[in-house]
Amino acid sequence: VCSSDLNTYSTKAAIETLSHFAAARGGESWAFLGKMHELGESTRDEHEEVGKFLALQEIDHLIEIGNNGYIAGAKSELMGVFNPSLAWHEVAELSQALELFKYVRPGDVVLFKASRAEKLDELSRMAREYMTSQSNSNQIDSNQIGRQIVTKDEDEA
Repeated sequence: VCSSDLNTYSTKAAIETLSHFAAARGGESWAFLGKMHELGESTRDEHEEVGKFLALQEIDHLIEIGNNGYIAGAKSELMGVFNPSLAWHEVAELSQALELFKYVRPGDVVLFKASRAEKLDELSRMAREYMTSQSNSNQIDSNQIGRQIVTKDEDEA
C-alpha cells in the first residue's frame, strides 16, 4: 500500500514495478488506484495521465475506486489500439473492490495506491483477511499457495 507523498511520478513508478513483479512471477497484475488528493487543481488531468501511462504497460487489471480519471485516460490512450490484456473495473466503494479478490490467483501481484484519505490500507487488510480465510477454509489447497500481495507503506518506511 502506497499512500503518502503521491504524485504522478511515484504512481507511474509503482505501476511499472507492478508490471515487472507480475512478469517475474508469471501472474496477472492488479492495480487498485484511488484518488491522489495531493494534486490540487490539476487532479483530473493528472489522474488521466496516469491512466494513459498504465494503458501502455503490461497491466492486466485497473481497478479505479471512485471516478478519478484513470479509466478515462486509459481508454483515450487505447483508442485504435488493441490491448486485450487490460481489463478495467470502476467501483465506488472499498467493499466492491474487495469483491474482485475472488478472481486473484496464485502468482498474481496486487498494488494499492492512493492518498491515505482513500483508506486503501483498509482494503489491503481486508484483502489479506479474505485470502487467509480462503486458504484456511480449503485447508491445504494448492490453488492458494503462492498468492501474494505486494504492499509498501511509505509512512512506515
